[in-house]
Amino acid sequence: FGTGLHYTNFSSSIRSNTASSYAIADLMTTCKNSNAKYLDLCSFGSPVQVEVTNTGKTTSDYVTLAYVTGTFGPAPHPKKALVSYQRLFAISGGSSDTAILNLTLGSLARVDEKGNKVLYPGEYTLLIDNKPLAMVNFTLTGDQVMLENWPQPPANRTGKGLSGFEGYFVGGYGSDQKPISMGY
Repeated sequence: FGTGLHYTNFSSSIRSNTASSYAIADLMTTCKNSNAKYLDLCSFGSPVQVEVTNTGKTTSDYVTLAYVTGTFGPAPHPKKALVSYQRLFAISGGSSDTAILNLTLGSLARVDEKGNKVLYPGEYTLLIDNKPLAMVNFTLTGDQVMLENWPQPPANRTGKGLSGFEGYFVGGYGSDQKPISMGY
């Protein structure tokens, strides 16, 4: 994925004015004042505009891939994560086109050990393409925010497993029955 070959070469530059720092509290206030139904779907600022130039002679499509990397949240940190993409069609040699990449708060978040989606403060880098061809750094400041809670089973839950057929055990989460020994 993301290693497609072209019969030409491309360069890219980020044209958007991306701030160097964002307060998580301000992002949440903007989100709550928007019409987004879920926090993880809230827009992260204005769309990122990436100018892509075909530096070769052959007309070609180009898929603009945006990744995020950095030191945010608990270690180990992800090497990079795909956060947005857009295909540009038939860029002729020497010509340019602009990709509009929409980032969301959820695209910048990580999932914790319980499955919750969390937006962490820290240092972020937005990379364009695998090489990368362009990048921009920014910081999120303030306290971490949980964007989405993953449902957790009740702490006191005990299930009633069922004996299956031919020695198979059919049990639910938290079952208090032991599986039937298969004699191994």
